[in-house]
Amino acid sequence: MSALKTFWRLRIESDAAFRSMMASSTAIPPDGEFLLRVSRGHGICLASYDHGTATGLVRAMGIVLGVEGDRLRVAWRETSVTLRPNGSGQKFWVDRPYFEFAKTVVARYQLAEHFAALFPTSPIPPRTSGVSTAGIAGRDTDSGGYVYLIKSEYGYKIGKTKNMKQRTQLFGVKLRASALGMHSP
Repeated sequence: MSALKTFWRLRIESDAAFRSMMASSTAIPPDGEFLLRVSRGHGICLASYDHGTATGLVRAMGIVLGVEGDRLRVAWRETSVTLRPNGSGQKFWVDRPYFEFAKTVVARYQLAEHFAALFPTSPIPPRTSGVSTAGIAGRDTDSGGYVYLIKSEYGYKIGKTKNMKQRTQLFGVKLRASALGMHSP
């Protein structure tokens, strides 16, 4: 399996939520921003923070396979890994329901190696065609970008972007436009 490049920590909110995500091969995003930022092929550490030992306790690692409505499809593997965040990293673990691991932290925790041991072959199925089945403003999970359709007084614009928030702000100011809708495959 090729090495993953982007890794996230997603907080375990409860034992019931953990069991549900394992059984359904999904991840429940804490908000829409997480759903927009995570892409197919990203790694997720499902973990809690132990205040007594100041460590992150990873109970599962998974690879994002795609988006299904308001959830991520994930190939999960249960594990037991203890991570030791430094002083500034502890704040992320305590205060945030999710965060992207910095590249230096990925290397220090050896996350790519942990994932490679749990996933010797890629769980991501190959694409069956080059044609996207996304709707009006669908998620392009291969490149981490978006396809959008915008209507303004000048007509319609179809385009793609990696940063939908920035693009909609740009068009909102320049064209007084709004996106017609959003659909995730």
